[in-house]
Amino acid sequence: MDFYVLGRLQMRNGGCAYTLRRTKPKIVLAVLLAHADQPVSTDRIMRELWGERPPQSAAANLYTYVCSIRGLLTAGRSKAKILTGAAGYVLNVEDDCLDALRYRRLAARGRAQLRDGDLRSGVALLGQAARLWRGRPLADLPATPEVEQWVEILEEQHRSLLRDWTDGRLRLGQNEELVGELRAGVAADPMCERLYVQLMLALYRSGRVAEALEAYRDVRRLLAAELGLEPGPELTGLQGAILCRDPSLANGDLSTWLTGCHG
Repeated sequence: MDFYVLGRLQMRNGGCAYTLRRTKPKIVLAVLLAHADQPVSTDRIMRELWGERPPQSAAANLYTYVCSIRGLLTAGRSKAKILTGAAGYVLNVEDDCLDALRYRRLAARGRAQLRDGDLRSGVALLGQAARLWRGRPLADLPATPEVEQWVEILEEQHRSLLRDWTDGRLRLGQNEELVGELRAGVAADPMCERLYVQLMLALYRSGRVAEALEAYRDVRRLLAAELGLEPGPELTGLQGAILCRDPSLANGDLSTWLTGCHG
């Protein structure tokens, strides 16, 4: 059985889906998946479900929720097991059975390939990871503290992966096809200077020089209005290179522009 959290919570085995219909068992499963192969105390799970004042029936209810999850694991012939011990509950899950773990492994392999200079393999691996993303993680669950913390971690990991993937694709010359993605990116995260660097490069290398300079003016106005700041050295340096039509922007190594800008 495979578990999917990079989007709505799902459990699948082949073509069959297994569904927890009630919200609280879903929250229990999400907390156990967030701490896969690690014990999670019953007190911790109960706080996630009921806050600081759980009802007297909390322990019994939690046991019922765990039993319902175990029932689905059995029905789906899953190798994953929920174990009970003095420290609480542990959900044993193989890496390949949880999309968040597959995502993390592919991302690490892709970045390693990029560092070793194998652009095509690195970009391909990061693309495989990106395609596992189906939308906001655990989108069908309420924003309880542990769930929300895990969602924020997963979303930040995804933003970082997309930026690294874009760097690799720019180095491979995939400029025109990146423009739309990067425009959507700066609309969603308008304070990220790295996205503007990538957008300006994609536009310039697509022959859209005026639009590249307009993107710089846009971010400069935004930073001044919102933060009272000027763009950082990577953005200003790139603008200067575009104005003098630095040949390295079209043909050379882009490392000067794609490293050091982490906003």
